[in-house]
Amino acid sequence: MDNKTTISNIQFNLKAMPKLTFTVDSKGFVKYGKNNLYPQELIRLYDEHPEHRAIIKRKARYIWGKGLKAVNKQDEIKVNAFIDNFNKKETLNQVGKKISENTEIFNGQFIEVITNLNGDPIEMYFLNSANCRLSEDAETLYFSKDWNKSNNFQREITEISKWNDKEKQIGTFFIDFKYYSATASRLNSVYPTPQYQSIVEDVNTDIAISVANSTMVNNGLSMGKIINFFNGKPDDRQIAIIDKGFKGTYTGEDGESVLIVHSEKDDKAPEVVDVTPTDMAERFLYTSKRAQKKIFSGHEMAPELFNIKFDDSFLTGSPDLLTLQELFVKGYIEPRQEDLLEFISYLSFVKTGEYLEMMFEPISLIGADLSNDVDLTQDERRKLKGYEPLKPVQMDINGQPVQAEADEYNEMLTGLSATERNDIDRIVRKFKAGKTDSPDLAIASLTAYGFKVSQAKKFLGINDGLDAKMSSQVDKVLMALEACAIDDNDDDVLLIEAAHIHNSKDALKYERHIMKFADALVITIEELDNAILTALKGNPILTIDELATLTQSDFTKVEESISRLVKNGFLEDTSIGFKPTQKALDKPTEPIVSDEIYTVYKYDVNPEKPSLKKGGSSRPYCQKMMSLSKTKSWTFESLDNMENDLGTNVWDYKGGYYTNPDTGDVDPDCRHLFYAITKRRKVKK
Repeated sequence: MDNKTTISNIQFNLKAMPKLTFTVDSKGFVKYGKNNLYPQELIRLYDEHPEHRAIIKRKARYIWGKGLKAVNKQDEIKVNAFIDNFNKKETLNQVGKKISENTEIFNGQFIEVITNLNGDPIEMYFLNSANCRLSEDAETLYFSKDWNKSNNFQREITEISKWNDKEKQIGTFFIDFKYYSATASRLNSVYPTPQYQSIVEDVNTDIAISVANSTMVNNGLSMGKIINFFNGKPDDRQIAIIDKGFKGTYTGEDGESVLIVHSEKDDKAPEVVDVTPTDMAERFLYTSKRAQKKIFSGHEMAPELFNIKFDDSFLTGSPDLLTLQELFVKGYIEPRQEDLLEFISYLSFVKTGEYLEMMFEPISLIGADLSNDVDLTQDERRKLKGYEPLKPVQMDINGQPVQAEADEYNEMLTGLSATERNDIDRIVRKFKAGKTDSPDLAIASLTAYGFKVSQAKKFLGINDGLDAKMSSQVDKVLMALEACAIDDNDDDVLLIEAAHIHNSKDALKYERHIMKFADALVITIEELDNAILTALKGNPILTIDELATLTQSDFTKVEESISRLVKNGFLEDTSIGFKPTQKALDKPTEPIVSDEIYTVYKYDVNPEKPSLKKGGSSRPYCQKMMSLSKTKSWTFESLDNMENDLGTNVWDYKGGYYTNPDTGDVDPDCRHLFYAITKRRKVKK
């Protein structure tokens, strides 16, 4: 809450940061802070503290970067359509600048979803978290443009229901996102906790010091003592009586001056502090410096990135600045980007029915001083400016330049832009350093720039021996795939998607998305209630945690189920546990039979690729895989545990690279890919 501190007869506002507490309002929403204005206080800290504001803005710029783009070239049209048509007024990249800043202030975000008359989401809008409150079950959002008004009747509050993927809905809904933070109770977890929550008091203290300094300078104040009365905020008449009575008794015409402070009411006795103007300045300087150190620490950002040094013990040179930047990006920015990208991919699913794979295009490092970079190497300077390191001249065994290869290479580069040349250099370097899994991918990447296959192999150092090895291993890979394939069954098929999976990380990410899609299918409310009653009939002292484990359900859902059963007279809440009533004993219940959702993979034709030409045929590897996929499939574990002789993963291993007959483009994915088949089976628990 606001705390108006009065000093003598001169008043200035020192805001005491309210504690972050949560209670349920009679209107139905959870109060965000004691007076429901904690988000507004976070905005105040952002507005009034320059370093705190600058840190948040820099984090937001790093996270959103130059904006979103498709990870895979084949998805560019769909991704760009989603980005450009986020709503009628703004693209997603325009909205994203607000989202990234909002999530850094509040650690979460609300998005408004508007459907057409068919219930199809057509527009999405950014909602400022400061205007949003949630119900206790987080299923209803209460939106108000001004929560500062004194009571609910004066506010204009709009209630918005949460978006539900499983039901056809028409109207306006909300989708929420929050970064995880540990909480002590379910009520405390309704709202996201700011990432910098541990240092909000320090930010507020530093603001208060600036206000106090400014007030004393503007009013020419000096003092010998500070006396703090913890008597609350008296009115002007009481202030005058206290000032007159105290100063008339304890100070004289030539006596030292006294600063009388009236602070928030407490049971403490008045506090007397001896201080001179010099002491006050030194105390303020020490406290401010200490607060700022904690602010940078709480934000997980090195002060050197803002050209601030608190002592001489930290890194000093320009290369160290680059190291700090990279540590910050790897340790803070990239993990936050990963979570935010999952949320944005979910938004694409809501609007398009497909989880689009996107990435943030990174921006160059901020704050590096390129005018004073004498300590950097040439490649370090190029890296800071966003360029690839220079390609070294190739030497023969005698240390002489390899002229013939260099001439041929330079001829191939003629007419290409500097960016394209850098890309080609990077492809060659990564392959020779062993950082590219697939030779086919490296070859295809070079042929896309006009290299012939023979030239690409030459520059990559791929010889006929390697080609022979690639050919000889096909049978080994097929044998291993045939051995670990599983027979198809009659389980219900829920979803078939061309997964575009190239590694285990892609597969896990896809399956996490599928679990979100399938969550509502796993168990019904009635099934869960019956299962919990069955379990408690056998053992009435089971805890909620134990019931959640037995039913393989979320703790919150079990808690809600017990509340329903108590309310409907099936359970009695006793000191030793939840005791089934006679009504429950008379009710027939059965063990839970729920839906288990799982994913398997099949090899099939990529519909985005042109059909085979008349008389053409697929490679033997693809023919065999297509034949196996008619009656068999593979699990994530079986594919992920395999590795072929070249050291590449089976997810990415195809029959060979593919030249599109219509465009001439070379693609390492041939004409086939793994399809993800999401299925459902009934399981007793």
